[in-house]
Amino acid sequence: MKFQSTLFNAEGGVINTSPGTSPTGVSADEGRYLVLDNGRFQPDFGTSIGNAQESYFFRGNKRINPFIAGRTTETAMIAGLAGGADVYGILEGVDAFDPYFQHVQASAPANAIAAVMRVESNPLGDAYPQDSLLIVNLTLTPLQSPTLGVGRTIEIPLLSGGFLRDAMFGGSGEPVPIASLPAGGVYTTLLPTGNPTEIVTVNVSVAGAALSNVSLLPGEFAFIGGALPGDFNVDGQVDGVDFLSWQQGGSPNPYSTSDLHLWNAGFGSPASAELLHAVPEPDTGALLLSCVALLACGNVIQRRGEKSEVRHHWLRRGQ
Repeated sequence: MKFQSTLFNAEGGVINTSPGTSPTGVSADEGRYLVLDNGRFQPDFGTSIGNAQESYFFRGNKRINPFIAGRTTETAMIAGLAGGADVYGILEGVDAFDPYFQHVQASAPANAIAAVMRVESNPLGDAYPQDSLLIVNLTLTPLQSPTLGVGRTIEIPLLSGGFLRDAMFGGSGEPVPIASLPAGGVYTTLLPTGNPTEIVTVNVSVAGAALSNVSLLPGEFAFIGGALPGDFNVDGQVDGVDFLSWQQGGSPNPYSTSDLHLWNAGFGSPASAELLHAVPEPDTGALLLSCVALLACGNVIQRRGEKSEVRHHWLRRGQ
């Protein structure tokens, strides 16, 4: 018998795996109950076979991650996703305004629409052998056409899967592209490494703005700039749809002449500038204050007691 679960909580339970006899009189061999875990650290589940405990670290389900270059790299199934566990998806019950992202929100430039993060433990507190990549919508507006590529320039749309679409549970077995990243939504997948010294390069685009060949170490994050003046629906361009949004009261200052002037001045503007602003994730509030100070003076910042360079670049599309 095989039992499979994304999250399984049991207290004081006993599973009898001793030999038995089938209804036809056939004697069975002694069974085993194994705990397979995809976590970074092997916990003590209290599971025992006789007097011996058996649990297996990073032996849970894995699948090919389509976002990683070569499309041959397997990453672990992630718990806590909308629609069920998979190697990618939107985190359930978490948004950009969670305290986990407080340091990101505090560092975000005024025109930032999304953040891209490399972290060891995700907002749910789960750590996997490979680091997590998070794409965070910092706005209250869905961001259209999100794409991702890890270790390659070719990007594909973000995908939604999970057991609800798994053929084992009666689904089609095929993931579907995500047309937009929900307001405040947090998308996650795993990277091909958990080595803290190995840089991973990612390409991400949302709402017509992009970050190209962004190199991240664990704890670093980058911002995607957007929200052109007059781009009220945050799709990366100022056009007639934004004028309609203004007419319907969907601009920052509903029905105001100031917002109408912004739209008029920006009408026809192309997709917004890219913004890369990668800094190490702070471990404490004091480190956050130091981080802000160091960014202001352009020095270096320290994470885990080791120096790492603060990268601060401005890039523009099509230039």
